Amino acid sequence: EQVDRIEIVREISHILDDICRPCRADEVKWPGKGARRNELRHEFCIRECAIGKKLKKLGKKLDKVRKDEQPDETKPSGAR
Repeated sequence: EQVDRIEIVREISHILDDICRPCRADEVKWPGKGARRNELRHEFCIRECAIGKKLKKLGKKLDKVRKDEQPDETKPSGAR
């Protein structure tokens, strides 16, 4: 499970660094600065952009891996 989590984090980091940061779609669609621009950009990325959708899926997968790694409070300590 640890390896899965690390691989997911690496993939997310790669996408953000190499694809999302250089992306200029947001500058064309929402010029300027501020919280509203960031909100619009975020909505576009997670709802319309194929890369953003992939990031959303990876985030959900990472959440699942993290939940699976947490110890179950009903189990004796040390058991999984």
